[in-house]
This record gives sequence, C-alpha cells and structure tokens, in this order.
Amino acid sequence: MTIRTLNNKQIGQACKKFREEKGYTQQQVADIIHYNVSYVSNFECGRSSNFRIFLWYFENGITDVIILDKVLRYGL
Repeated sequence: MTIRTLNNKQIGQACKKFREEKGYTQQQVADIIHYNVSYVSNFECGRSSNFRIFLWYFENGITDVIILDKVLRYGL
C-alpha cells in the first residue's frame, strides 16, 4: 500500500471545492474565522499553509473522503 501525501496546492484546491459545494464565499469564511479574505485566498491557492484556516474546513466537514479522494485521484 502506497501512502500519498498532499501538497499545499492540492489541499487548497480540495478546500475550495468543499467551500463552494457548501455555498460559502471566501469572504464568509474569512469573516467567521476573523481573517482577511486574502489569507483564505492564499490558502486555497496553495500559497500558504495556515492551520487555523484549514481547521475551519475540517470542523465543517472537509473530512469527506469523496473530496479528498478526488484530489488524490484526479488532482482536481
């Protein structure tokens, strides 16, 4: 069994897809976690690896195996 790790860009892409499927904007996520929207954008583009931002996605259900599996299989 091969274990594959995700890079920042892949994680960001999965989080963006998840956010969009849940109907949130980047601004709404930023407002909830009290961050500037540019931080959320940078995270989703893979330019940063902010744990607090990722935690919002995790707390809201990013553990959905289907979304993470799509990243691993197709690279979104």
